[in-house]
Amino acid sequence: DLSNTPQQALVLLNDPGFVEAARALAEAPARRSSKQTDGDGIQWIWSRTLARKARADEVSVALSLLQEERARFQADPEATSALLAVGKRPVPDDVPGAELAAWTQVSRLVLNLHEMVTRN
Repeated sequence: DLSNTPQQALVLLNDPGFVEAARALAEAPARRSSKQTDGDGIQWIWSRTLARKARADEVSVALSLLQEERARFQADPEATSALLAVGKRPVPDDVPGAELAAWTQVSRLVLNLHEMVTRN
């Protein structure tokens, strides 16, 4: 069955440990070179967490989320700071905060997928 309890979803989305893990996962795609695309970063997250490539529909959803979150965090430095302050892991100096925050949201999306949290 593909259901999650609401409580499980709340923990996976909001627990500081999960938020910090998502931020750590987001560092690599947020730090990517100019030769890498957003799609490459999304594929990297998928392969790192799910050991498979993201399907076209998954890439589309993740790209849309990334673009929305980039705009939101660029317009709201306080929200950026609040998200990046979660956890004890130091925030890297070589990645723009809004970029890292946006990629953190994409990582949170993947870490909360049924496929990620359910073991068969």
